[in-house]
Amino acid sequence: MLVRNRFESEYSLLFANGYGTTIWSPLCQGLLTGKYNDGNAPAESRMANDDIISNPMTWGKLFSDKRKDHTMKLFSDLAALAETLDCSQAQLALAWTIANQDTSVAIMGFSKPS
Repeated sequence: MLVRNRFESEYSLLFANGYGTTIWSPLCQGLLTGKYNDGNAPAESRMANDDIISNPMTWGKLFSDKRKDHTMKLFSDLAALAETLDCSQAQLALAWTIANQDTSVAIMGFSKPS
């Protein structure tokens, strides 16, 4: 949901020819659950781990000084849309993933059921 450029443009020819794709971590390692919307990593979360915070593909990329305001606005907008649809932010992200006709499989990778 956050990184779609390759999926929606570069792979479109593959999808037009009947191929599908496997989506890994549709909740973006928990970032789309809503618990990071304030820009902080709760102590018990996986993003509180120093190795993950420094990873440029997760926390480091989205919450760097340069991108933090943009990310928080994006998450706030997603939360508002989810509220309008009477669902959680996580439910919105998962529904968006599995409703896509080009998604064959979604590997969730939850750390906890909640």
